[in-house]
Amino acid sequence: MTRFFSAILALPVLAGACAAAAATPTLREGETFYFQSQIPEARQAFSALAADPGASVQDRDAALRDLARIQWLIDVDAKAALASLDQALTLSTDHCRTLLMSVRVLDESGDMRAAAARAHERHGDCPGQAQGDDLTGAEMKALLDDAAAAGTSDAMRRQDLQEAGAAMARLSADTDASPKAQALRLRYALEIGDAPHALQAWKGFLWLTDRNAPAPFGISDAEVERRFRSGLAPDAAASNQVALLSLLVRGGFYREAERFDAAHGVAARAGADPAYARVKLYFDMRRDIDSAILDFNRATARGKRDDSAFVNVLEAKLQARAAKVEPGSKRTPLEVLHDAYGLYGTDGTTGGYASLHAGHVVQDERMAIEQFGRKGEVRFLVIENPVSNGYQSWLWDGGAQAGGWSEQDGTIVQVRPAYTGGSLQALASFQPEIAKRLADRQPALERSDLEALAKAPVAYLPGLQARLQKQADEQVAARARAEADRTGQPYARVFARLYWDLQVGHSIRIHEGRHSLDHLQFTGAAALTGPELEYRAKLSELELAELPRMALYNILSSEIGSQSPHGIANTRILEGYSRWVDAHRGEVKGFDPAVPTPVQLDKLSDEQIHAIAHSLDPQFGAQGNPQSNPK
Repeated sequence: MTRFFSAILALPVLAGACAAAAATPTLREGETFYFQSQIPEARQAFSALAADPGASVQDRDAALRDLARIQWLIDVDAKAALASLDQALTLSTDHCRTLLMSVRVLDESGDMRAAAARAHERHGDCPGQAQGDDLTGAEMKALLDDAAAAGTSDAMRRQDLQEAGAAMARLSADTDASPKAQALRLRYALEIGDAPHALQAWKGFLWLTDRNAPAPFGISDAEVERRFRSGLAPDAAASNQVALLSLLVRGGFYREAERFDAAHGVAARAGADPAYARVKLYFDMRRDIDSAILDFNRATARGKRDDSAFVNVLEAKLQARAAKVEPGSKRTPLEVLHDAYGLYGTDGTTGGYASLHAGHVVQDERMAIEQFGRKGEVRFLVIENPVSNGYQSWLWDGGAQAGGWSEQDGTIVQVRPAYTGGSLQALASFQPEIAKRLADRQPALERSDLEALAKAPVAYLPGLQARLQKQADEQVAARARAEADRTGQPYARVFARLYWDLQVGHSIRIHEGRHSLDHLQFTGAAALTGPELEYRAKLSELELAELPRMALYNILSSEIGSQSPHGIANTRILEGYSRWVDAHRGEVKGFDPAVPTPVQLDKLSDEQIHAIAHSLDPQFGAQGNPQSNPK
């Protein structure tokens, strides 16, 4: 059985199960509908809220953006989406987020020059380093998209590239820590034939310092450098260009490789080269598979899902492509594609939806696990540039996504993009403009917490979650400043790497390690259920994480109240912590008896968070001793 875990990438404003919508649904209710794939209800809620003059300007603004997401991502209606976004821009609240979405819609709908122009002209609406870099990156992407478009003239292509270079020069030094920005730098360097810049962007994307490619690639540093240098030379031989394409494909840079192929006419020049044939098979597979997945995702969101048909189509397409890569093979398609392109994945059901999760392996190692005397070993893989990360990740559109999965044989797979964004958003949260925006939102989140607890004893509490996240970010920042001062390394890069290490520590090494240990201990008829496995793994996070607040704010998420394994486990943990605080009020510094207990969990010390989790863990008795029969 494959078990999935999720990674929240931005401060959520979603809820768990909610009560029936009022005459005018709240933003929280509308976003809950969307998060749970109740799209007609979400559309109705956002439309009603956007049209309600009695609603707050902030809520109407957010509702219009959420409505635009449905209109573009699901309806593919650029005109309607842009109209909603233009209406949001008249409300004078959060212009930057609205502009980023409008630039995206213009770019993806084929009006790339208009997208770049809007980003450039309205840069002042995104004050501060982080927001400004986001909009500059969107401008650069639109320009590079236009430069690569089939109908773009040579003169316009040169202008696009010149403007893209100018945009890139405006990016701040902190973007060195951002894989998204490095991917744009790589695209630009490939377009202009700058081998040193392309190699540095490649390494920057993968966070490489002392080597030129991840170990699983099986390519020497010298060979990686040679491929960039020879493949991007003005008089490059077709064989050298094919070698560069193969490297790009191995890293999952599908669009970049496809554009390089088209720009340089590699297909015609390569002729019958078997290495190019392997590259072309990958291109064909991606076009075929990507189209099938997108069709299924949109049909599902529109209420016309057919999981069995999708599974059959997907399996047939994967089988057909694998058969061309390795004719007559008795291995599974994913095994064949792993050896050919470094792809690793799984297909099945995630969150109740048929899904494919697959990407390119950038880390593959054995990892020793030990928790309270139990020992085991897991295989830890990290995948990048996902081919697909399931229906829910597509629907959530950057707000959250599947962070990876564990397998019965002790293999843990992490989806790297689900985690890099968290590091960078935490870093950006300290910039004055972002900090002010988060502080301005906090009172509404606090009110939302109290409203939710008036309806149920426990619920998703976004105000509490935001406070815990802020506390955890401050703890990371203190560590990062000390390390940067001690080593002389740039603070931003130290923060991003440290945040990543801590996050991987609790969500992978501890959480997925607990799954592995529980799978080894409880087998056959004694095997634990999905909700029970998640409950225990989350308790291990809270017991053993270096900074337990990082684990706690992820656990106290929008899935509380839902019937998913994560939702059941999260709800159970919130109930357990609330019971402990009620029974030990005098031990909680600053406890206010006039305020509902659940919203005061941020007053617990790190030591108390550790200890409470240990007391709740079914693996231990009342004195913290291992139970012989935890059931």
